[in-house]
Amino acid sequence: MHLTAATAPIGTFRPIMWSRTVIAVDLLERDDQLLCLRRAWDDALGGSGSTVLLAGESGVGKARLARVFADGVDDGQVLWGVCDPLGVPRPLGPLHDVAADLGDPVARSLAAGAPLHAICDELLRLLRERSVLLVVDDLQWADEATVDLLRFLLRRMPGTRSLVLATYRDDELDHQHALRGLLGDVARSPAATRLDVAPLSLEGVTAMVGARDIDPARLHRLTRGNSFFVTEIVTQGGEVLPPTVRDAVLARAAGLDAVARDLAELVACAPPGSRTGCCRRSGSGADPCARSTPPGSWSATGGGSPTGTTSAGSRSPTPSLPAVT
Repeated sequence: MHLTAATAPIGTFRPIMWSRTVIAVDLLERDDQLLCLRRAWDDALGGSGSTVLLAGESGVGKARLARVFADGVDDGQVLWGVCDPLGVPRPLGPLHDVAADLGDPVARSLAAGAPLHAICDELLRLLRERSVLLVVDDLQWADEATVDLLRFLLRRMPGTRSLVLATYRDDELDHQHALRGLLGDVARSPAATRLDVAPLSLEGVTAMVGARDIDPARLHRLTRGNSFFVTEIVTQGGEVLPPTVRDAVLARAAGLDAVARDLAELVACAPPGSRTGCCRRSGSGADPCARSTPPGSWSATGGGSPTGTTSAGSRSPTPSLPAVT
């Protein structure tokens, strides 16, 4: 089923205590997704568990949405595990994050390196006995064992009193990504739902800006409503390129190979609207262009900005922003 509609704690969920000054804003334009999540949780409490995937580009607010929902769950156990962007991913990393709260059978199986099928059976037994909200954040970085675990659980969740909630960046998956099989399972299963988390509208950005001396229309045009970019720029009083944004973008660019990085720099220098022609002249075609400038990225040299996606998933040119140097 497919419905369009800050770092989280690891382990047993607790409310977040921020250590720095941030903007105090409500969760904007996420009422439909929260309603779907609460219905899924109510169904789980009634004995019809399920799996929900939150999909969206990097920085759009998937983890915050999951956190707000989890913070409102007071009639079950909330466990929060994460997948890390490691060169060699931890096998079953999200389960190890919450092992101490999974009970002795699952914890012992994990510690002993038991076969995956044995761990799956023990975890399924736990999800049937308790009402558990199991959150797996950043699934795009999951190891194959974690993906296999979720595929195993997906078909068996209707017999549980629990809900599996996973977030992933849909702008970082190629056609061969390990998640493709799981996404196909979700599309075919009546006990699974994918919720798309869209960027903020102009009205949402205007609400975040409030009475600050920032032009919301320009901010929305530059950021395309990406919650992370909007929040950081508003926090810095309208500074177009805060250090936090610079660091996030350069971290993503660091993962590009030499050819893709050269193309990203070439496209970043190109005037708005000429990106497709740039790719054609370079002989690279659409795929390297998409690979080198993922949605939410900013230019490596003058003239670029965060890039968006069209409804078909193709990349679209954006207005100019100062350089990331």
